[in-house]
Amino acid sequence: MRENEISSFRIMKYSLTFFLFFFVITQFLGCNTDDIKDAIEEEFVDFAEPLDETTSKPSDPARVLPPNPTGCPNWEKNILNRVTESLTLPEGCKYDRVRILIENESDLTLDCNGAELNGLDKEFRQAVGVPYSASDAPSDIGIRILSLETIPSGNVTVKNCVITNFLTGISVQTVFIDETIADLKNNINAEVVEDHLRNSSLKNVRLENNIINYSHRNGLFINRYITGLVVDNTTIKYTSGAGLYLESGSQSNIIQNSVISENGHSIYDSGERVRKRILEKDAREGIAIDSSAMNTIQNNTFAKNSGGGIFLYKNCYEYHTSPTSLPRYQSANNNVITGNKFEDQRVGVWIASRQSKDLEAFNCGIPKIATDTVRYGPVEEDIFIYEDFAKFNNVNSNTFIDVIKGIIVEDDNNTINGNKFSGDVDYDVQIGTKYRTEALSKPVTDTKITNNEFNSSASEHVRVIYDSVNTVITGNIPATVNN
Repeated sequence: MRENEISSFRIMKYSLTFFLFFFVITQFLGCNTDDIKDAIEEEFVDFAEPLDETTSKPSDPARVLPPNPTGCPNWEKNILNRVTESLTLPEGCKYDRVRILIENESDLTLDCNGAELNGLDKEFRQAVGVPYSASDAPSDIGIRILSLETIPSGNVTVKNCVITNFLTGISVQTVFIDETIADLKNNINAEVVEDHLRNSSLKNVRLENNIINYSHRNGLFINRYITGLVVDNTTIKYTSGAGLYLESGSQSNIIQNSVISENGHSIYDSGERVRKRILEKDAREGIAIDSSAMNTIQNNTFAKNSGGGIFLYKNCYEYHTSPTSLPRYQSANNNVITGNKFEDQRVGVWIASRQSKDLEAFNCGIPKIATDTVRYGPVEEDIFIYEDFAKFNNVNSNTFIDVIKGIIVEDDNNTINGNKFSGDVDYDVQIGTKYRTEALSKPVTDTKITNNEFNSSASEHVRVIYDSVNTVITGNIPATVNN
């Protein structure tokens, strides 16, 4: 979380160091400092490729929508409009800066019938690097489905909505009481408390046939301890951060038959009200499975997401000194990723994606396991490494086309079975992790790579590195992969 602070911290630190470097050079060469700064950044700092999109300008006037058809709800701008009973909108409803709240409701269906909800007063969001004014900044959440821990709710369906330009398109959340938060924070009967929260959280939420585009943060955010949620036949595209986020403690959710593409290219800074460029190594994924377990991700298409398709990890209890931050007790275990198509992106599926990631800026609440130094051109940078946890996941019967690094595995007891790989790639499957192996003498163990079909350009379809042990590689095509 707080991606904007993390990214801004890194970019500011790199920029300051580079500035000092090129300032000294310019004293000797008398060169244009802007040209040198740009050259250094392009040479040594890799930014995520920006999204090609139509944007609005701050000077563009707010658009004026025509009157809605008869029967459209009289939802007001810039407030939370509550939906308290099942509702089907007539065709053609269209709203700017309207936010919807479904709170503590059960057995309720909101059928937008194609209605459009826009988080801005303009059709398009502003370009990366162009700040919004306070009055023009995007609305926070398009549709918020909410319950209190003390008021169990469920069987809520939201379907056929077109949601554009909000900070977050749809959020599903249960709000905890203070005593529960204190118990979680202090690790008092945490396992019992987590089970209680899963039993008390929103149940059986269905999100069907929605389109969520151009969110400034996340397209769809599934908050902590949500269980039994289904996302079906939904499109999530052009989101600045992760397209869909499964938060800590959530379980047994299903994401299926959906298109999740072209997400993760920039980052939104709430303080400055601006989307910013993001470093390539911090680019976000289509689906983030953060300390979430036993989910099924099936029959979806993932394409051109900036960081990759699906990343599984256990959050390091980042910003642990913040009063609003809570520890993560559950790992990203026992998830099933099946029948999906991954194409044209850097990574398809990354299991334990933060095992080797620099988390210095995250202010983690768990002990770090290693430090290292990396070099960016003339600059040396210290990095902090923390152990990550994502076990017993099953990645099976998926198709990977032109995915540069198809599947990366950096934790134990994961299965890669029956997948097909093709196209121009670096490698199809990589098993192993550097820092945990070296610092804790815990190489990746017990990975099963079975019955896959490798038709890609990779010279090494399966890479087993950093002394990974008990890796079973059998039944794959071509047979040479099994040796």
